[in-house]
Amino acid sequence: MFSQWLLALVVGTLAICGASGGVGIESAARLLALSDAQQQLCLGGEAVVERTLPFVTISYAQTLDGSIAPLNRTRLDISSPTSFRLLHSLRARHDGVLVGINTVLADQPRLNVRDPLPGVDIPLPEKQPRPIVIDSELRILEVEKLRLERPIVCSCLLDGQSSIEVETRWVQARMRLEALGGHLVACKRQGGQCDLGSCLTALKQRLGLNSILIEGGAGIIQSVLEEGLADQVVLTLRPCFFGGYRALRRQLPKGPASLEQVSVASIGGDVVMHGLISYPSHDAGDEAFTPPSRSLVHLLL
Repeated sequence: MFSQWLLALVVGTLAICGASGGVGIESAARLLALSDAQQQLCLGGEAVVERTLPFVTISYAQTLDGSIAPLNRTRLDISSPTSFRLLHSLRARHDGVLVGINTVLADQPRLNVRDPLPGVDIPLPEKQPRPIVIDSELRILEVEKLRLERPIVCSCLLDGQSSIEVETRWVQARMRLEALGGHLVACKRQGGQCDLGSCLTALKQRLGLNSILIEGGAGIIQSVLEEGLADQVVLTLRPCFFGGYRALRRQLPKGPASLEQVSVASIGGDVVMHGLISYPSHDAGDEAFTPPSRSLVHLLL
């Protein structure tokens, strides 16, 4: 049923926008402007001080059946060149770009801004977003040569564990990261993995990162939606089926996380959606709740 709905969305969007994607750059710039406006609304004035968590955007690409990678979890290029440039422009609008350690081990991403949309103002190199890796057991030590500049690694290795081996591993990781101009951040453990709420709070309060772009992988996306930590989504849909590793592997326990104020564009043959996330209320029977600070005045529509 979900795939049929996505297929109908793709067909309708391509019919409206034109299958050739000839206005892809303009459409991508428009979605980027909507993302910028929402972030500015949430972080403007005193709002940035009042928030305990950074502003969080989820952005990833998937096929119609929800696949984000092959079943062996190796790399799969899904986005069109224009959609990929939109992602780089999104990176430039955030203080940090966050992925899980499995993404680093599989893809060796750089998580920086290299190929943004043409005609869009991009920060100078010193304004590059900080690459952030969620790494419970510090498997970052298994990577022979890191391609990340000034990386931040969040780990819960020390939470509830105390041994010479654990402490040695922590010191080794810290020294390696500091040699690259990076940081090792301790966070709490939950269910054997890093508590993402704890990680995001530490990134804001200790390192001053007010906005985070989350690109994956599947476990990170699942946890962020389950815990209601993200503010908005920019989702790229490639109109094909693959049958690979899916973004969500289990049902969200509190019910669907819905997108509101949705904008859809055809970009380079892809369908890209932007929307604000509303999460189910904790009280059964209540409507989904989106904090007032995340309501967007559609001046750009």
